[in-house]
Amino acid sequence: MKKLIINCDDFGVSKETNNVIIQCLKFKKATSASILSNGDFFLHGIKKIKRNLKNNHFGVHLNLTEGKALSKSKKLTNKKNIFNHGPEYFFFLQCLKKYKKLENDIYFEFKSQILRVKEKGIKISHLDSHQHIHHIPFIFKIVKKLGKEFKIKKIRHIR
Repeated sequence: MKKLIINCDDFGVSKETNNVIIQCLKFKKATSASILSNGDFFLHGIKKIKRNLKNNHFGVHLNLTEGKALSKSKKLTNKKNIFNHGPEYFFFLQCLKKYKKLENDIYFEFKSQILRVKEKGIKISHLDSHQHIHHIPFIFKIVKKLGKEFKIKKIRHIR
């Protein structure tokens, strides 16, 4: 028997998004949510989780395309440490096989995002990514490696 999982992405992006996701989880309209740990309202969302939803499933919504990086990668960000590439850039790198120089930076950025969620006491049920960049093969390998490292057994796959 297949199980339907309804996951809410972008938890941490805004107060409004956080509040709506909390309501969806509270009233069982959604199964889980994915936390954007570099989101402007990450801390607001964490407070809401701890107050309202201790036993829900939360993933990390790994991000390389929007907002401020948590690590200090000059290859992934501009001078203000803001991500400066869209998802198409990473797809293009995969096609040209020119991604080797970025693998370590991506690994450490994703690791920083996972650690930020863990440090707030949130048990991580799964990994996924903003704009589905984890479906790019070289990025998927990095996500898989981090999943093993942090004992996170589920990586969301979309159909």
